[in-house]
Amino acid sequence: YKATSENLGYNTDTRLVRFFADGIVQSDATTLFPKNGSTYDAERKFADFKGRSNIIHESRFIEADDMKYNQETGWAMGRGKVIAIDTAEKTTIWCGHILYNDKSGKMQATIKPIIRREGEDDTAFQRSDTMFAEPLANLERPDAGAVDTAQLEMDRLIDMLTKGVEVDSTQV
Repeated sequence: YKATSENLGYNTDTRLVRFFADGIVQSDATTLFPKNGSTYDAERKFADFKGRSNIIHESRFIEADDMKYNQETGWAMGRGKVIAIDTAEKTTIWCGHILYNDKSGKMQATIKPIIRREGEDDTAFQRSDTMFAEPLANLERPDAGAVDTAQLEMDRLIDMLTKGVEVDSTQV
């Protein structure tokens, strides 16, 4: 990564970067824009951003009053006046709290979320108490319909018994 700012501190022992002015942290696919008071732990690849900081990852942009981002796991959290834009999907979300994973594409927005989706002929706005999105590619069987979880558990128990694993019926 590369960290740039007019005024930053770097602790060579802990590898903690502290921003005393606006800055930029760049890696292969992600660019972080921290504000004064933000920190970036280069050892753990963890950002704790204060003020209207933002993150750009490929076609996605998130800006919030307070943000945390873990580059190892891909999870980002934003609080305050959050705006999240995905130019590839042509969506914009406004909310008070967002969780997003840039590796899996999972997203959950709460605190008065509003989503705008641009179509070819029109634009749709939706409002709810919670919004959740996940790419269909993440689902194991997107076209299989409902899953009988009782049958799955029974199949698992039969498999365990077949392999000679002792099963406690009081735990079933």
